[in-house]
Amino acid sequence: MQVLFVLLLFLMIRIYLQYRSLILFSIVKKLCFSSVFITTSTVAVAVTNGTGTDYCINQGFKNTYYLLDYKDITAASVFFQEISLKNTSMESRLVIKKGTRARGITYFDDNNLTLLTAKKELIHVIDNNLPEFREDKEQIIFYDRTLLNESSKSFVVKNYNRKLTPFDKHPLFGRIKRKERPVLMELLSGIGISKLQSISGVININSDEEVKLITHFAIPYGAFTFSIFNLDDFGVPNTSFLLKFEMFSNEDNSLTVFEKESLNKLFCQVNKQFQISFPHAESSPWFGYAEYHKLASEILPSRTLFRKYPLLFSVGQIVCLSFIGFLFIYIVLGRYSRRDNFRKVSKSKVYL
Repeated sequence: MQVLFVLLLFLMIRIYLQYRSLILFSIVKKLCFSSVFITTSTVAVAVTNGTGTDYCINQGFKNTYYLLDYKDITAASVFFQEISLKNTSMESRLVIKKGTRARGITYFDDNNLTLLTAKKELIHVIDNNLPEFREDKEQIIFYDRTLLNESSKSFVVKNYNRKLTPFDKHPLFGRIKRKERPVLMELLSGIGISKLQSISGVININSDEEVKLITHFAIPYGAFTFSIFNLDDFGVPNTSFLLKFEMFSNEDNSLTVFEKESLNKLFCQVNKQFQISFPHAESSPWFGYAEYHKLASEILPSRTLFRKYPLLFSVGQIVCLSFIGFLFIYIVLGRYSRRDNFRKVSKSKVYL
């Protein structure tokens, strides 16, 4: 009986951990992605006053990312909804376009995590809610973040029906236009990856995001993004929340000097107001491969071992499931055996 109680307790804890994040995910998603626009003036006042932001304005705004604590999610989502251009000098010049997107991101690396060590990123991005014919539905990008001014190289995505070479079957190279593959191979060889076929997906991220694009004549120049994401990490349930303040380096820049300064001021002041409202929130100048890998390691400390030795993870699953199965059979047979013995004893008493 005690064994059965322990088993039930274990199952209840497992179900709670699995669905706790899903329940929280749905609540915050409804709150943050609702069509109701909160018009209180907290952030608008910050944009108007501009106190304590002189350094940011003079130096120029740098993209900032906040990984939110669970206790701050509701307040941060309300803060995000309040961001607007109302009562500012930019209200008549810039437009905020609101929308949602579902995005899948896969970071690729070799078994030794060479890209992670070299501070490079190789990512495959799919915007799931874009139509198939959109060219930017899928993107494959190589980032070099070791430079003072980070560099990136995008590759044309093309899914071939005919698989002519082994690389056509590769989960990453098979999606890149054949003529562009040598460029990526050279980049990877340059950081010491000789076995290109060993490149595989390391971290998979699924996110639902609400985006507020700052546009000028339909050209985006920045965005405020509230992202709710989870890591596909060996079946361990998880949900995290990321707030992004990003200004884009747009080559087609038709903004006047005043508009550029006002846009920079807008981001500086909204960011400063967020820091005042959430003084304990830790900011980061980038949130990419290294940050996701660190978060995944916190969720499952043994993930690196499991990824390097996937057979070990499979064997562990089989052992755990077998143990639970045998325990269940033992409990059922034990109850049946005791019931059968009771019947035999009852019958012998009747005959006596």
